[in-house]
Amino acid sequence: MERNNIIDQEITHYVLFWLKKELSEQEINEFANFFELLKTISVVNSLKYGRAANTNQRDVVDNSFTYNLICTFKNHTDCAIYETHPIHLDAIAKYHHLWEKVVVHDSCVAS
Repeated sequence: MERNNIIDQEITHYVLFWLKKELSEQEINEFANFFELLKTISVVNSLKYGRAANTNQRDVVDNSFTYNLICTFKNHTDCAIYETHPIHLDAIAKYHHLWEKVVVHDSCVAS
């Protein structure tokens, strides 16, 4: 696939957050406000988030994270705008002290 085609494709932004173990349940629940701030960014097509599910343990399942975020962008350009958007950067600055690890997966979505 050519790079030009990738730039025009929808982007799914999938992020896993491991919050610090010493946080109270209230602090963990309040972390959801981070995602609510991100919802206000105009280039975000959709945004969902949630806590790790207590699904059946299998070798391929990793539910060790605290929260996940799934949002979509119309294209690579909108994703790039989001990455440097003041609301995104301010939310990171406000909440980064609560996490110990973050992993981001961005992918092009096939139609």
